[in-house]
Amino acid sequence: MLDIQFFKFLNSLSGRSASGDQIIIFFATTFGILIVIAATFFLFWHLENKMGASPGSPIGLRPRENIWIGFRKKMREIALVLIVSAAAWGVSTLLKNLIDHPRPYAVLDGVNKLFSADDPYSFPSGHATFFSALATVIYFHHKRLGLWLALAALLIGFARVMAGIHFPSDVLTGFGLGILVAGLVAYLRKKV
Repeated sequence: MLDIQFFKFLNSLSGRSASGDQIIIFFATTFGILIVIAATFFLFWHLENKMGASPGSPIGLRPRENIWIGFRKKMREIALVLIVSAAAWGVSTLLKNLIDHPRPYAVLDGVNKLFSADDPYSFPSGHATFFSALATVIYFHHKRLGLWLALAALLIGFARVMAGIHFPSDVLTGFGLGILVAGLVAYLRKKV
């Protein structure tokens, strides 16, 4: 099966050196936390030049805009991004428990498992779902950052395959699910 062959290829990239494994573990775990912090920081502090913001204005406010109104706008945007991403994670967790698909190290021999996962199920990847939803919802408001976050989601997802935690199909399905959830929320917001 192609999924298993691709898994074995990516997983064979781990277990070669202690420093290489630490880099894979970093991208599979800690990097995601840094991405969420950086994205939240960006959303709060970026300047909305397209909407007439003054380059020196605090938290991206347009000239003479009430600072409280600007603060509320920023907080709503951050809340939307985090709620959509968390909802996508929740959907993936629900599906993961319904589908009950074991992790690669539980069904294949010779897997380079770099760390243990929190739960025994792998399909779909919660991390891939969360970070693709994060990238998608941000892309709708900030195209360039959304593309950078999509790249970060790819790094996180495939690092988890290299670490022996997910099959490639888990990650690819998670990417699709995250995009679907974020797109559905954007569609519903337009309708409302």
